[in-house]
Amino acid sequence: MEPRKPALMIVDDDAQLRRAYVRMLGQTYEITEANGVQDALRQIHTLDPDVVLCDILMGDGTGVDLHRLLVETPWARRFVFTTGGCSKEHEVYVRVCGLPLLEKPADLNKLFETLAAVAT
Repeated sequence: MEPRKPALMIVDDDAQLRRAYVRMLGQTYEITEANGVQDALRQIHTLDPDVVLCDILMGDGTGVDLHRLLVETPWARRFVFTTGGCSKEHEVYVRVCGLPLLEKPADLNKLFETLAAVAT
């Protein structure tokens, strides 16, 4: 019996980027995609991901908004944020929470290393 792959939820409103993540990470993680904050909220409670790879700026809110809604849950410590540019306020929030923030495009080795560290 093969060991269970860690569950990864990818939250990003860019469908092309989500597909790229699935191609890169699908061998290592059992992946679920969410196209924004509301989609992630609908799915997260039933999926119970080991790690959440979350963009900061999305069409229906921010990754920070999502995190704030989940801050009292076990998932709050499982976030890895990504950004192609975000406000200083968002960056400070992520840093104060002690969560990883990766610049897009993320170095693949750094992405794998960071996700593995959070998923364990």
